[in-house]
Amino acid sequence: MTAMWRLLRAERGVALVTVMLIIFMLTVVVAALAIATMGESTQSFDQLRGQQALAVAEAGAYRALAELRRRLSLDLDVRVGNASASDPVTTSATVHNICRQEGTPARRTVEIVTEYAYPITLGASDWVLTGPDGATAMLAIGGAGSRIAMTDQSTGAVLGDFYALVAVRSSGRFDPDADCQFGGTVPEQLTMWFDYAILAVGRSGNATRTVCLRNPGADRCPDWFPAATALPDGSYVASGGTIRGFPVVIEKASYSRWALMLLDVGNVWLYTGTTINGPVHSNTNIRIAGNPVLNDVVTQVDADMVFANCNPASPVMITIPSSNPNATLRTPGCDNTTGTVFRSTVTGGAANIPLPTNANPSRTSVGLSPSGPNASDQDVRDRTTDLPNGPGTVPDGLYVMDQCGAPNCGGIYVRGDVQQMVLSSENNMQVIRLTTLTNPDATKRNMKVIIDPMTRQVTTCWGFVGPDGGADCSGWSNSRTYPPGTFNGVIYVSGAITYDPDPSASTGLYGVVNRQTRLTIAAQGEINVTNHLVYEAPPAGPGHNPANVLGLYSVDRQVVVEGSLTPNDLYIDAVVLAPSSIASPAPGQGGFWVRGWDSLPVKGNIYHLGGTVQGRFGAFGGFSPDSGYGRVMTYDWRLRSNVAPPFFPVTDTYTAVRWPSPSVIFAAGDPLYDRPQWEEMVGL
Repeated sequence: MTAMWRLLRAERGVALVTVMLIIFMLTVVVAALAIATMGESTQSFDQLRGQQALAVAEAGAYRALAELRRRLSLDLDVRVGNASASDPVTTSATVHNICRQEGTPARRTVEIVTEYAYPITLGASDWVLTGPDGATAMLAIGGAGSRIAMTDQSTGAVLGDFYALVAVRSSGRFDPDADCQFGGTVPEQLTMWFDYAILAVGRSGNATRTVCLRNPGADRCPDWFPAATALPDGSYVASGGTIRGFPVVIEKASYSRWALMLLDVGNVWLYTGTTINGPVHSNTNIRIAGNPVLNDVVTQVDADMVFANCNPASPVMITIPSSNPNATLRTPGCDNTTGTVFRSTVTGGAANIPLPTNANPSRTSVGLSPSGPNASDQDVRDRTTDLPNGPGTVPDGLYVMDQCGAPNCGGIYVRGDVQQMVLSSENNMQVIRLTTLTNPDATKRNMKVIIDPMTRQVTTCWGFVGPDGGADCSGWSNSRTYPPGTFNGVIYVSGAITYDPDPSASTGLYGVVNRQTRLTIAAQGEINVTNHLVYEAPPAGPGHNPANVLGLYSVDRQVVVEGSLTPNDLYIDAVVLAPSSIASPAPGQGGFWVRGWDSLPVKGNIYHLGGTVQGRFGAFGGFSPDSGYGRVMTYDWRLRSNVAPPFFPVTDTYTAVRWPSPSVIFAAGDPLYDRPQWEEMVGL
């Protein structure tokens, strides 16, 4: 019994040891599994942080690219346009200097970026010239010690932070001297080509990743940002070049690019309800009554802006501040009470923009004489034997300028007044029917002009026998066709485009501009609009760039809407230029206005798509009691890129243009907005 008991106790001890051994082994396995799991979790967490850091770096790089694009599209244009006449960039000679690296000290091409491509709210440029010979412009967005936080917009959680560096330098695409055009007969324009590279360092937790963007064809990022100089210490180097790059184009600004320009008036009030979506300029000052909305750049020559402060008899003069005009220009009690009148920059002390001196550079404005510059034109040769106005004159009527062969020749000249001019788009042609009552040849008092907008071939029809065949001369007894390339886009009337007050008569200017037609209608006298005047294909918004554009230019008088003849809710698509400040028959009448605005019944709104430049600010309607039309002005966004009607006058102010500028540089779009090349940089 005792032996058995001892044996059982021995076996029980072995079992206990075995169990303890098993428990120990299980503990070791569990611990190992736990350690392995913790390692995998840590590794997984590090991978997550690394991916977050990469995403933050990429977002930071594109944020920096957006900043570069905004500066070259908006800030550069604003600063070049606001520069005074004595500023280095606004004189032809010194723009030459930038282009040709002249001056003392010598100007580098890249200085057009460092000196002008920064927000107008900054007191000084935040670009730095660095690298060999200071040929690379550097912009730091944040920094290694002042990173920019990236947050989740839905939760507010901080995902990481970044800093970015933007580098810009001249590309090797073209010799800048070859594209610097100033003086002579060519349009004044300066074209410069650049490359960019953007380095962004993103951080999430303890993970750091680096992303670089560069324009197509530019050097690889390590050539811009060597490992030893990756931090913002100003010691960057760059090598090589590209045959691509992106352009910066500086040229004379057309009068067409403003939504509203006031050339010679000091009593223009912008009231509550007025919304202007494009640039505004006044050669005196802007006057605010209530809460209008100005969504774009505002410039004026005077240092002070005027506020009615609910008491127009005693307006308030407030000096325009250099930053946040809404905060300082808010006048208690009435004006700018919402603090949102100005949605962009407001600048006082801007350069004065004088009235156009180059009234119409097309040869159509030269005039006619048997021995003058147009004597060789076919119509003039045929009619110089018939001189009812005496020796050395040409009869009133329509003439097609077809013999010069240069781009500024080849328009249509109308001597005398036009009583009716009706535009239509028929069978892809621009058709114009017009009446000239002073033509001594009765068969040519009523004519039809057919213009092929693609070939610029002109056909004229006269001697109406009916019925009118549309886009050809059927229904007319006579016709003449001129060579392709004849029409240069200008119809010039030496008199006025008049109207007949009889509502049963078809008079004045109205109609439809063909979707491919670029047209300027210029008259020495008044231009009277009597019905809708619209584009066949109006621009729907940014990204939609139809070809048709219309300019109305009254050289010495006014553009007038004949309120007694026009329908309710009138539509006008055009750039209107009426720079003359001649005295008007009644107060309030001006460059672009409605005849009878203060006596007409309420007729809805005039919906104007385009822009206006006026010597005097014209009235569309009145209030107390209400009369005439309301004013709904929609800026044609294409005009911001200096898109202009043919041979429209240009100012002495410069502009930095981008697509959809008609410059051949942008024929295939804007390379600045091409998809950038992406690469991750390792080891920085």
